[in-house]
Amino acid sequence: MKKSLFLTFLACSLSISLFSNAKPTVHQVDSLLLLARSTKPVPKEVKMLREASLLSKKINYTKGYVESNLRIAYRFYPLPAKMGEVEHIIETLDRIYTINSSIFSSYSLCRYFELKGLVLKEQYDFSNALIYYLKADSIAEVMENFTLRLDIYHLLTVYYHEVDNLKMTLTYSRKVLNATKDSSKYTNQYAYTLFNMGLIHLDHDQYDSALFYINQSIPKSSIPFLRGNQYLALGQAYLKKDEVDSAQKYAYLAMPIVTGNRDLKGKTQNYNLLGLIELRKKNLDQALLSFQKGVQLSDSITVLNYKAELRQNLIRTYLLQSGYDDEILDDLSVLRDSLTAVKTKKRDREIAAKYEVEKRELKIQNLKSENARKRSMIYLIVISSGSLMLILLTGFLLRRRILKANLEKKRLENQVLHAQLDSSITQVKNHVDTIKDLKGQIKRSKIDKESIHELTDLLDQSYIHDNCWYKIICHFDQIHDDYTQKIRQKYQSLTKNDIRLLVLIKLDYSNKAIAEVKNVSEGSVKKAKQRLLAKTGLSNFSEIT
Repeated sequence: MKKSLFLTFLACSLSISLFSNAKPTVHQVDSLLLLARSTKPVPKEVKMLREASLLSKKINYTKGYVESNLRIAYRFYPLPAKMGEVEHIIETLDRIYTINSSIFSSYSLCRYFELKGLVLKEQYDFSNALIYYLKADSIAEVMENFTLRLDIYHLLTVYYHEVDNLKMTLTYSRKVLNATKDSSKYTNQYAYTLFNMGLIHLDHDQYDSALFYINQSIPKSSIPFLRGNQYLALGQAYLKKDEVDSAQKYAYLAMPIVTGNRDLKGKTQNYNLLGLIELRKKNLDQALLSFQKGVQLSDSITVLNYKAELRQNLIRTYLLQSGYDDEILDDLSVLRDSLTAVKTKKRDREIAAKYEVEKRELKIQNLKSENARKRSMIYLIVISSGSLMLILLTGFLLRRRILKANLEKKRLENQVLHAQLDSSITQVKNHVDTIKDLKGQIKRSKIDKESIHELTDLLDQSYIHDNCWYKIICHFDQIHDDYTQKIRQKYQSLTKNDIRLLVLIKLDYSNKAIAEVKNVSEGSVKKAKQRLLAKTGLSNFSEIT
């Protein structure tokens, strides 16, 4: 109740907005498409879909136009009288798909491929029809859409039946039966599949099995179009079993249904069945009338499948009316078949000979093309190899020149740094010698001892200034790739004095020289070295890297 009220309200609001002067919007088209899904009967649904198509075209809403037309075509496909419109819709969708395939949702694309396959099959382009069916099947499998997959299984069942591939027909038929047998939602699918199973057995002259499956399908289906074909198939099966009365009963039941549904193919097939029944009952005039109607109808709609059979049956009836008996007609049929076989054999030989000539020409052409392709590939490989070698050689020489220039630059920088370091060390030595001279002069002077002691302590504290140490360590790090910074990060417990001692050790200063620079005794230097090794946990200064 709530659902029906909602749909009524939606329809009213949509009608008001559509018939107002305001320009239609995408939202209105989507709402119309949604409303059409729950609209019955089919003509009313199609009317709403046409309206959605017109509005979509008016506002250039391609997605809405695609969906509305796909649904119209899907509703029209089973009706032969509407096939022209279905083909026109598919041609339009082909152009849209070629320009921009991303407009199609996965669902719409699957339905489009299904309908494309159906149209191609109607045009007897079976190989391309199969390609589109399989494309639709792959999309439905990715989407994991059960309904779509069932539809495609059914289409493939019908397809393989029409191309006389019994194995694949039975395979897809069983897939559909197994999937739908316990579901009330898919009753029509189940009925279609049972009917197709009956047709398969009918084509292989297994009449009892055909009758079983077709009779099983009738109570499961509520589709008038299918019902006409079911009765028609039952009539054919009973005629094959020589149960003429039963065959006539179902032929009469089928005729008003296929006529009412405008199923011209079914109607043509039914005229052929009625003619065969009358022929079996020796009613030649009635048989002739039915065959004539069938031929006339097959000419008007170009139904190739039944046209030849109807004309043969018509000729047979004329001959029977002229006094020929069945035995003579059978002999004529044998003679006709023999002549046809001879003509066919001759034609096959001509086709085979022509095919062999074309195959040889094609083989020669392929060999020429292959040789030309190989020559082109060889030229391309040689040119590519030469170009690659040239590029590699140029790159190698350029890299070598850059490395050489970098090495020369590094060598010059190291020379400058070594000179600066030597200059800093020389300044330190001169500073140390100057302080020593001052200390000697002070001790030899006549100043009182207390003043001498104070001056000596002051000089001891000024052996090497921090700025001088900074220059030495900076130049040392530049030469030795930031050696002290790496040591500080690796051994964080080292002090500033430990780093200075380590630099002097790395500069190959002796214990005596270090003692003079740091103004301590040699014994103190040895102890400082031992403490430094203990902090690093190593046994030799050469291991401190």
